[in-house]
Amino acid sequence: MSNRHADAIDYILDAANNEQLETLAKAIRMRRETLARKNRFALRVGNAVKFEHRGMVYSGTVTAIKLKKASVACTSPTATTYNVPLNMLQAA
Repeated sequence: MSNRHADAIDYILDAANNEQLETLAKAIRMRRETLARKNRFALRVGNAVKFEHRGMVYSGTVTAIKLKKASVACTSPTATTYNVPLNMLQAA
């Protein structure tokens, strides 16, 4: 994130009232939904993907795509299957 973006975020958080914060939260939710929708149509079963959770980067293969999440069979760092929100997934 650039310094300009960080300054804008600081300004908004310091100067915003409750109504403005609610509007900002709604805009963030809508953007996340848009990203999830784009990923839903871009991803296919068998695609290699990666996602980050709590500072760790997981990689694996998409096994199923649902409305808002995808099942990902991870190969690293652990070999297990996770249901991951579509907006968190990136092509590996």
